[in-house]
Amino acid sequence: MITGTFVTRGNVTVPFTIEEKGSKYRETAQLASGAQIIGFDGQTGWLVAGPNAAIDLNGFPLKLLTRLAELTRPLTFKDRYQNLQSTTARLTLSPGATPIDTNMIQGVPSANVTERFYFDAGSGLLVRRQITTRTPLNGSLVETFDYSMYRAVNGVMMAHTIKRNNWASLDTFTITDIKTNTAIDDSRFVKPKG
Repeated sequence: MITGTFVTRGNVTVPFTIEEKGSKYRETAQLASGAQIIGFDGQTGWLVAGPNAAIDLNGFPLKLLTRLAELTRPLTFKDRYQNLQSTTARLTLSPGATPIDTNMIQGVPSANVTERFYFDAGSGLLVRRQITTRTPLNGSLVETFDYSMYRAVNGVMMAHTIKRNNWASLDTFTITDIKTNTAIDDSRFVKPKG
């Protein structure tokens, strides 16, 4: 379970909570208009925005909305990605910053999607995840996650700042608390009736 706040491109601060249990996921954002909840029960995705009833999500919208999920992704690289390749790369994380040496792993999780993971060559920590989705119009949609402010949580180094940048948003997540091995009832991931 992860809690914290994120700041949007429009400089609005939004409290959020992420609950994850295996392949199940639930993200709640406390917007001014009401809670927005994204859920995935392991099979079906859904979204509740404000007082509206839940709507089904699948395909690209579901993948896009659950990209912060899967804290255990690095443990399953070989199972999730086809054609894994590795190389080294110099990476500049922000304009004017000193470039760092990284070890990059690239793989294909699904058709038309390529993901790159950049690990700091010195610390071994993940500093960037970049997802490129090719579109039918010979273009690409690119989404980048930058990870920083690592702190130990039960002996595991976890990022406490995540910057998400894509064609529609620029959000900075500041994580205030991470609880591991928390008992979460499966009903939390079920689409609300209504």
